[in-house]
Amino acid sequence: MKLIKLEASKVNWAKIGLIMGTLFVVIVSLVGVVLHGINKDQGFSQFIETMNLPIGSQTAWPVIAGTMGVLFTTVFGLLFEGYLIGDVMINEFKHKTIYNLFSMPYKRSHILWAKVFLITCISFVFQLGGSLLILTGIKLLSLILGASYQLNVLMLVHLLVQVILLTLIGLLPIITGLIKYSNVIAYVTSLVLAQLFGNSFMLQINQSNFMVYLPLILISCLVLIGLVIMINKQEKVDIL
Repeated sequence: MKLIKLEASKVNWAKIGLIMGTLFVVIVSLVGVVLHGINKDQGFSQFIETMNLPIGSQTAWPVIAGTMGVLFTTVFGLLFEGYLIGDVMINEFKHKTIYNLFSMPYKRSHILWAKVFLITCISFVFQLGGSLLILTGIKLLSLILGASYQLNVLMLVHLLVQVILLTLIGLLPIITGLIKYSNVIAYVTSLVLAQLFGNSFMLQINQSNFMVYLPLILISCLVLIGLVIMINKQEKVDIL
């Protein structure tokens, strides 16, 4: 707990808050662009229809806005997690400031796991909090405009499961970035993850069987195993 508090005290929370706020504004703006495109562009509307969203008796625009809002939050959340990994962990290896921590009476692995825990918590809060704000805002707007939009428990459970798994998968840039202590490699890895997993919620939202998450569970387990190996490897690195 002391190590987590120590790491938290080193974070520039004002900068993190500004980045999170800016990303949220961008996400809301993109959702607005999507809705504007549906109204103005027939080709765009046909593209949305190919997604087979579970609209049913609901009004189309809230379902589309909610789904795309979570999609954008997931994509930016994975990219944001990559930034955090570079800022909180990899930069300390590049500038060798991490060795000051390694000289403290704590195991290196404990120090690194404290950083991983902090990154995971911030990323989780951004993805889950951002998605919930988007969905709640759309629900309120649909009530005001008299539209039908069901924000049910199953959807929220799907969202929670997805955020947990993708936050864990989003730790992969730690492994790739620490190989050469490179922020570029970490950022590229996050970009690839965002491309591969950005639409997970859209794929799972219409499913009641949680077995569809098995691939994400397997990948997240592999990432955690790789993370354990990489962090244990740092125990043997000569600080000189």
